[in-house]
Amino acid sequence: SYSFCTLLGRGVMSMTKPPEDCGFWGCVDSSVDWCEANYVVLSFVAEFLNTASSLLITISALVGWHLSRKHHVTARGFEFTLAYLTVSFVGLGSAAFHATLREVPQYLDEVPMLMASAVFIYIMLKSDPRVGDGSPTFDWWLGTTIAVFCGAAIISYVFLKVYVLFFLAYFVAVSFLVLYPVATTSCFRQGENSASAKKHFKTAFVFYNLGFAMWLWEHFRCLEEDDHGHFKPSPNRGWETKIVPFHALWHLFAGLGSTYYVGFLVCMSASQEGLSSSTKPFGACCFHPSDIPDMHATLNHVEITSSLDEFDDDQEECEAV
Repeated sequence: SYSFCTLLGRGVMSMTKPPEDCGFWGCVDSSVDWCEANYVVLSFVAEFLNTASSLLITISALVGWHLSRKHHVTARGFEFTLAYLTVSFVGLGSAAFHATLREVPQYLDEVPMLMASAVFIYIMLKSDPRVGDGSPTFDWWLGTTIAVFCGAAIISYVFLKVYVLFFLAYFVAVSFLVLYPVATTSCFRQGENSASAKKHFKTAFVFYNLGFAMWLWEHFRCLEEDDHGHFKPSPNRGWETKIVPFHALWHLFAGLGSTYYVGFLVCMSASQEGLSSSTKPFGACCFHPSDIPDMHATLNHVEITSSLDEFDDDQEECEAV
């Protein structure tokens, strides 16, 4: 068995030890082999630190989902549950990829990223009163349109091996999620929810961009492209990439940023439906319990009202006779 100190020591060693192309899961056939050395900490995990940090994305999303359930968010709509679940799938897919460094698990890492962005865009546009009328027909067409474009990009990547279209789709989706709230400003004209929405959006923006800076630093300071178009650690890599786990930090900050962005979307939706919300820690923007209708009471009210209406109709008929 491994002690914590042993795992930590081997994790530090994995940043400097030369990578191995083959291991427990076979030879590396993914398009990128990150800077962490392979199969150093555990014999069945290619990149230990990157795999472990990927699970932080899943944990972050599940904590946000739990707080949302606790504070009556997911009780109002399936889309928020779907948003948290897609983020958690990103973490699980990323863990599978970094644990194996194989081609198919790499799809499980990258495809959920686009799916999560698509869900975010759907919730954002659905919550903007200037985009649609809130009818089921509009919601269906909006969801179908986004699903078609997302599906086309995924098919082009997974089956046709056209990565550039997938990358462009993801780049456009992330850019839209960042620029649309700022450009339209309608997302922040929400009365009492304005402070909560701004706080969540700014926090998500800072976390995600900080993580993206870690990703870029590792990519340009550590990796080099080989003759087959694959990226591998360079023998002339920067000294700091041998010490700092940049990719693990990218996972940490990206997970927090995504969770806080879902909180921002919750605040938007609360405003659209006339509900009050308040800020909770870890990306949870919650509704007050008084805003959640008692469905049993509502149904009983409908039944009683219907019965009274029928009674009034019978009385009118009797008087007419």
